[in-house]
Amino acid sequence: MAGLNGSLDGIIAELTDVLGRAEWTRDQAQEALDAANAEVRRIKAILKAAGVEEEKPKRKEQKSGRVNDDTRRLVLNAIKFHSTLDESVIPGMKGAFTAAVIAPHVDVHEGSVRTAINNLRDDGIIRAVGLVPNSPRKAPMAYVLGEGNEASE
Repeated sequence: MAGLNGSLDGIIAELTDVLGRAEWTRDQAQEALDAANAEVRRIKAILKAAGVEEEKPKRKEQKSGRVNDDTRRLVLNAIKFHSTLDESVIPGMKGAFTAAVIAPHVDVHEGSVRTAINNLRDDGIIRAVGLVPNSPRKAPMAYVLGEGNEASE
C-alpha cells in the first residue's frame, strides 16, 4: 500500500503543477482580452469624437407568421381539391397531404403555403396526422382536413 501512496502523491503533485500552468495561461489570455477591449473602446471614442457614426448591424425583420386571406383561401381550396382525389401521402388515409404536395397547385411561394397550413392548423380547419412514412430525408408532416370540424366544412 505504501507504494501506491507514493504514486498517488506524485500524480497529485503533477496535476497541481498542470493546474497552476492552466490558470497562468487563462490569466494571460484574460489580460490580452482586457487590453484588446480597452483598445477597441479607445478607437471607438476617437471615431466618435471625429464624427464618424458606427454602423450597427441590420436586424432581420420579424415575420408575422400569418398569411393574407387570399393566400389562405387559395391553399384551403387546393387542400379541398386534393381531398377529393384518390391520392394520399399516407397509405390508407384518404386525402392526407403535405405542404410540398399542395404547393404546386397554388400560385404562391412554398413558404407561404407552409405558413397558411400552419395557420389553418392553428384555426382547427386541418389537423396533423403524422409523419410521412418511408421518406428519404427527414419525414414531412402530413395533414388532413379536420374531419368532424364545422370549421373545415
